[in-house]
Amino acid sequence: RTENDIKTQKLQIYIEAEGHIDDTLLKDALNSVEKSVIQEMIIVFKQLFGTLDLLLGINGRLYNNPCIAEQVLHEIALGDTIQLQLDRDNKPLSLAYVRWEEEEHYPFELHGRHPLTLIIRDIVPGGSTDRAGIEDGDILLRIDNVSIRSYYGAQHLINIHPAESIASFLVDRNGELLEYQVEILKTFNFNYFAKFLLGLGFLLVGYFVVMARPEGTIQRKFARFGILAMLFFSYSTISTGEQYDPLWTVYFLVSMLFLARLIVPPVFITFFLHFPRKSKLLERKWFVPSLWLINAVLTSPFFDYISGYRILDLSEGWILFSIITPFLFFLTGLGIFTYSYFTSPDREQRKRLRPIMQSAIVGILAFIYIAILAATYPLAIFLKPALLLPILLVIGIPPAFGYSI
Repeated sequence: RTENDIKTQKLQIYIEAEGHIDDTLLKDALNSVEKSVIQEMIIVFKQLFGTLDLLLGINGRLYNNPCIAEQVLHEIALGDTIQLQLDRDNKPLSLAYVRWEEEEHYPFELHGRHPLTLIIRDIVPGGSTDRAGIEDGDILLRIDNVSIRSYYGAQHLINIHPAESIASFLVDRNGELLEYQVEILKTFNFNYFAKFLLGLGFLLVGYFVVMARPEGTIQRKFARFGILAMLFFSYSTISTGEQYDPLWTVYFLVSMLFLARLIVPPVFITFFLHFPRKSKLLERKWFVPSLWLINAVLTSPFFDYISGYRILDLSEGWILFSIITPFLFFLTGLGIFTYSYFTSPDREQRKRLRPIMQSAIVGILAFIYIAILAATYPLAIFLKPALLLPILLVIGIPPAFGYSI
């Protein structure tokens, strides 16, 4: 009980003993003091909670669904004590909360996210994390005293730090909580930058192509292809989280990501079924709808993964396959183009299409090079980012299309 709580009780005893309980002035004073006590208790309670504590149970009963848990909380009568079982930093915690007044919102929020354990691995020898004293196998719990429960949360907290600033890392090492001061270093993401430039190149080249021949069917299809390519490649990588970023930002970025992955990949194939020559597959009415259906099925594990609910409970292999599905559609489209190129009996057409063939080969080799580099030298992005520069060769693909079309 707080000091004010005791004073309030003493005041009420004094008023009753003196026989002034019906005095309006004293009753107002008593109500005012009681309100301030309740407000203080609510503020103290809010301070007991940490960002992204996991709610495990209410009054001894476990709950996995946030909607059901919230409904149970709303059914608690005023004045009743709620026992909340929590998980904070991978350790159990129990808190008691009394509802003093009807509240639309509790001093906490419930989110149905899959709890993740972030294990630190592949520390760069001599790097800032190594110099701070963190070791491989340490479990990351907090950054700057904010609890970490997802990749996006940790990434965001690191991103908002200026280069060469200091962040506080709380880690769990064999059950012992240790805090380290880590210098934040920044590196340039050439991989995402190259994909963004690839999409931007398709957008700009598509615009110039359709403006040069606005009546051309292929030119208009290529312009639409450029718009969708920009949509997909610019949103191929996002880093956001509803716990830290404004909700409108999170909803916008995630919506654009979902939209891009739903509508763009089939176009990567259907365009090359029209160009450089129309394929007979387009005459089959079931073919194009089946592409959309296949894309939706293959992309669903990615949506399930990024939402955090993990309803499908698939292996990491399936999730990874779902993540790269749009790129497989893009490569399939280039494969269809390659087949059309080598089977075309028109030598003049092959000569006109040769720049696309050459730039596509260079771009694919660049992606293969990056994949091999990532597998054999994962620290390159930190120690030698210049080794990633060949990925920028993919930006030669859009101008080649513009020239040929």
